[in-house]
Amino acid sequence: MSQRRRYGRCGAAIGMLALLLIIGLLTEHLWWAVGAVAVLATAWLVIATVRTSRDLDAELDRSNARVAAAESKKTARISTDPHSGDTLMCPGL
Repeated sequence: MSQRRRYGRCGAAIGMLALLLIIGLLTEHLWWAVGAVAVLATAWLVIATVRTSRDLDAELDRSNARVAAAESKKTARISTDPHSGDTLMCPGL
């Protein structure tokens, strides 16, 4: 019975040493994995920022085009309005 306990203690000690060895190896190589994840996350953020910037610029261009089209339509309507000549002749009224 005592011999069985001795083997049990020895097995537990070997298991504990193996666990510490595995944790040590993971800790040593974990920093490489963390670094790789950090690089990939940074690249993803840069790409997302550039894509968002391009989308916002395109939306601004479309908005400016709509405003310019509405302004030119308004100018064309005013210049073809028969009553616009009266107001242009008397700017003080």
